Amino acid sequence: MAEGRPAKSRNGCGTCKVRKVKCDEQKPDCHRCKSTGRRCEGYRVADQSREGPLRIIQHVPICRAPQPAVQLTRVEQQSFDFFQRCTIPSFGVDLGCYLLPAASSDPILQSVAIAVGSVHRAFTFRANVGTDESHFALRYYNKAIRELVTRSWQSSAQANIAVLMACVLFFCCESLQGHYKTALQHASSGLRILQQQEAFSGGSSKCSPAPVLRLFHSLQNQILEIEGAVSISYESLLAVSDSPASTPSKVLDIDQIQRSFEPLYSRFIRLDAIAEEWEAASGETVTTFDVELAPKLHTEVIEIRSDLTAWICKFDEWIATNEDEVSQNDHRTIILKIWKLLIGVYLQMEWPPAEMLWDNFTDVFTNIVTLASIIVDPTDPSHYLKRTPPTSLSEGNKTKLPTLLPKPSTTTPKHPTFSLTIGIITPLYVCATRSRNSHIRYRAIDLLSRCRRREGLWDSDLASRVAKQFTLIEERAAGIPPGVPYQPGHIGRSTRVKSLSPRFDEGRQGTLRYTVEVMGEGEREEVVTW
Repeated sequence: MAEGRPAKSRNGCGTCKVRKVKCDEQKPDCHRCKSTGRRCEGYRVADQSREGPLRIIQHVPICRAPQPAVQLTRVEQQSFDFFQRCTIPSFGVDLGCYLLPAASSDPILQSVAIAVGSVHRAFTFRANVGTDESHFALRYYNKAIRELVTRSWQSSAQANIAVLMACVLFFCCESLQGHYKTALQHASSGLRILQQQEAFSGGSSKCSPAPVLRLFHSLQNQILEIEGAVSISYESLLAVSDSPASTPSKVLDIDQIQRSFEPLYSRFIRLDAIAEEWEAASGETVTTFDVELAPKLHTEVIEIRSDLTAWICKFDEWIATNEDEVSQNDHRTIILKIWKLLIGVYLQMEWPPAEMLWDNFTDVFTNIVTLASIIVDPTDPSHYLKRTPPTSLSEGNKTKLPTLLPKPSTTTPKHPTFSLTIGIITPLYVCATRSRNSHIRYRAIDLLSRCRRREGLWDSDLASRVAKQFTLIEERAAGIPPGVPYQPGHIGRSTRVKSLSPRFDEGRQGTLRYTVEVMGEGEREEVVTW
């Protein structure tokens, strides 16, 4: 009956009106928009001089791009436009809105932005950067470096901000071309500038914009994940004074959840790198730390575990509260769910984690791989992950056993993805190297090989090849024939890779250094090219 319908609100926000959903009319931003990660367009007072149902709602983009200060040629404008439309979103909203005006108004940053836009366009539509694009990008790359060296800066603060922005763009340019060692050097240069700023300002990090700080913390995380502390001095790790990030009492949107997680993960990965460096230097476990250092780190471990646990609780609470509003296929939410599962594994283990304890988390690895497959291949049911592999290997391999994997999916994303925010490559790499269930680890390798993603220093194709090599080393050491399914118990402690440390070399080459107890002869090396 018409009388039973609730009165229709005509005062809702612009976003809810366009979506044709009921608005709760909270101000300044409605809760419905916040809870679903959308931008609330706000409320406009109705013009009383007009009557009738016709209303025009003007939507303002999150970040308007200023026109370049220098007149560009047609080719330059094409590259800059691609940088504006496609590269800027890769940085996230906060840094993108800060970086785009700077790149538009500063000729130095504009030159690097043109170079980045050129190689990003080639990467997106060709999956690799050809010679013509490389030469074009190199011209503007070198031009920016010359101007950085020769410019007369009005203040050291202004120079530092410009150089930090240039380091970010140089990093992107090199990463998109697969020059990871050079990209890593640019990231390390920016980190050193930030450390110097903090030292000169008496320990304060407020001299740099918050979005810039967050990005460099993210890049530092990737350096530590891939190369450990070899590219960041051990003393610098110990000197970092990350202010503990408090988990907000009330989580409103997905942006807030991600922003609160990133500094927590930075603290966590830094502690892990410190423990690894100490163990390598002393040959003993972290429990034998120096008397002065051990209590401080022990306290920090307890604090970060507590903070990460609180973050997981808040994230679960937000998911439960907004279950009806959050799309099951929203990639940002899926990625945070993946990271929640991975961090949950670390929180249940000792610090640093003992190698054999990874075997207790087969179900968690299965869930991580299943969630990642929604992003890589939404049509893949991952049905074979639910099959139970044999509990033992056939003696002498006389029986014809099933192959390790069914026919892999041939579905791949249409275009590669480039991003500097947290993604899926790190969790999938952990699944491929730490799970000793053959179905899970080969599924993770398959997803890495097909997802066509580059997340900062992490390249999905390269990660899949390194993980495959890691897997083959352990299978050979354990005497497992090719194509034979296995469970964690089939790969004993002595046959597991104790340490596999990739090191980027010049150009498109890297070195894998690893040790396996049963192989003896100390550390071994293998060269990987891409």
